[in-house]
Amino acid sequence: MTLVAPAVLAGCVRVAAPPPLATPIPARFGADTGTDTADAAALPEWWHAFHDPQLDALIAGALIDSPDLKTVQARVAEADATMSRALRRFDPQGGIAANAGARNVRQLSGDINLPNLPVDVPVVQTGTTRVFNSAFDVSWEIDVFGRRDATATVAGARVYSARLQAAASRASLAAAIADALFAARG
Repeated sequence: MTLVAPAVLAGCVRVAAPPPLATPIPARFGADTGTDTADAAALPEWWHAFHDPQLDALIAGALIDSPDLKTVQARVAEADATMSRALRRFDPQGGIAANAGARNVRQLSGDINLPNLPVDVPVVQTGTTRVFNSAFDVSWEIDVFGRRDATATVAGARVYSARLQAAASRASLAAAIADALFAARG
C-alpha cells in the first residue's frame, strides 16, 4: 500500500507549460499573408522566364516521362484516397438486404384425430406460402468529441504534404535539367 500511494500521487502532478521559443520566426514565414501571391503563382514554371525553347521542351518532356514524378503523383493520389477512406467511416453506415421465397404445400392425407376432442384438426392446409423479408440497417456515430475534425485535419495535412513533395520534386527536376543544359552550353 505504501508503494501505491506515491504512484497515485505522481499521476496528479501538474507540469508547467513549456517556455516560449527563444528564436523569433520572421513574419514572412509565420503566416500566409497573401501579399506575395504573384510570386507564388510564378514559382511552378519559373523556367519560362529564360525564354529558351530548348529548355522549355526538355523540361516539358521530363515532366511527362519522369518516373520520380509519377511516383510522387501516385503518393498524392494515395493520400487523397486515404483521406477519403478515413472520413468515410464517420458517414452513415449500413446496407439494404432483401430475400424472398415461395413454398407450395399440398396435403396428401387428412386430419389428425386427437382423443378427447370431438373435432378433427387439419395437419397442414393446402396452398402456396410466399415470404418476403427486407431490412435497412443504418448506423451513424454522433461525433461529440470532434474525432472527425481531428481526422480530417491529420489527413488533410498528409495530402498537403504529399502535394508539396510533388511540387518540390517537379521544381527539383526542372532545376536539374536547367543546370545540366546551362552547364553543357557553358
